[in-house]
Amino acid sequence: MIFLNVKINPRSSRSEIVGFEGGVLKIKVRAVPEGGKANLELRELVAVALGLAKSRVNIKLGHKSREKVVAIDTDLDRETLENKLSRSGRE
Repeated sequence: MIFLNVKINPRSSRSEIVGFEGGVLKIKVRAVPEGGKANLELRELVAVALGLAKSRVNIKLGHKSREKVVAIDTDLDRETLENKLSRSGRE
């Protein structure tokens, strides 16, 4: 299990993983922060970028905040995981 600090920007013009800045993963989502829609889109973006099922990406802290702690259930080491997420934002 790997835990990441994430800062989400809802209501963006497009959904994308921006990359890491100061140890925090920045993510933009088109969804609104109502009814868990932005959180769901965040989970989907991370899961797709890592090739994981959405059920393996969960928000542990910050459900109603822009700053979150996300738990990722994976066999990847932290460095590989961060590299995959960083690359996904440039593709």
